[in-house]
Amino acid sequence: MMQLSEARPSGLGAAALTFVSGNLFLALLCAQPAGAVDPCGFNCDLPGNDIAAFAGGTPDQCAAACRQNGGCNAWTWVKPGYQGPAPVCYLKNPIPRARGAACCISGYVLR
Repeated sequence: MMQLSEARPSGLGAAALTFVSGNLFLALLCAQPAGAVDPCGFNCDLPGNDIAAFAGGTPDQCAAACRQNGGCNAWTWVKPGYQGPAPVCYLKNPIPRARGAACCISGYVLR
C-alpha cells in the first residue's frame, strides 16, 4: 500500500506535489497577479543590488514602494537599531540571494 506524501516548496511559483495511489497530482499554490508581493519573510536579508533606500516606514510601506517602482524586483526592510535608530528600506534589482538574518524582513515583487 502506498502512503500519501506531500512536498510543499516555498517561494516564487510554489507548488504542491501529492502522490496518491501511484498517481502524481500537481496543484499551484497562491497563484498571484502581477505586482503581488511574495515575501522572503521575517529574519531574511537580500544583501546587495540596492537601487534606492529610504529611512523610516514599515515593511508594508517598503513593499509598496517596491511595487510602485517599475525597476524594483525585491526589497529589504532593516529593523530599527541595526543601522541606526530608524528602520531603513532598500529597493533592489536584480534579486539578490536570500540569507537568514535577524535584522531584516524582505520580499519579492512578481512582475
